[in-house]
Amino acid sequence: MKKLFFIALSIFQIILLIFAYILNFLSRKKMGVMRHFIYKNNKLNDIYNMENIINILCLIIFLILIFAIINIVIFRKNKKLIYPHKKYFYIINISLILLGLIFIIFLKYFSIDKILTYYYISLIFLIVYIIEFIKAIIYLIKKAL
Repeated sequence: MKKLFFIALSIFQIILLIFAYILNFLSRKKMGVMRHFIYKNNKLNDIYNMENIINILCLIIFLILIFAIINIVIFRKNKKLIYPHKKYFYIINISLILLGLIFIIFLKYFSIDKILTYYYISLIFLIVYIIEFIKAIIYLIKKAL
């Protein structure tokens, strides 16, 4: 059941990333889509302080990165823990670390000046990262029980 749930979540993550690519592609090719994103970006910047929201998001992702690194260190130091699926534990935590680093680089390097779909892609990346974090937590909870 858990394996099927993880596969379904992974497929959903891939679909979201494909959707982000399609949004970015359409924002460069279709004028109506481009106008929509320009309007929404200006509206979001007027309503919210997006710079602070992005910085807070980077801090949260950094804390999750620290959590994943601590998990790996504790797992390596505690030789009494014998999990039958050690490789899967490492894969989940390393993917959590890599996705987090890619996400932070994306948030800090790009902006709405470079990518019109910046806020939408950031939201999609956030959803993908939260799903990956949930998969890591579920795996740890199942192993603790």
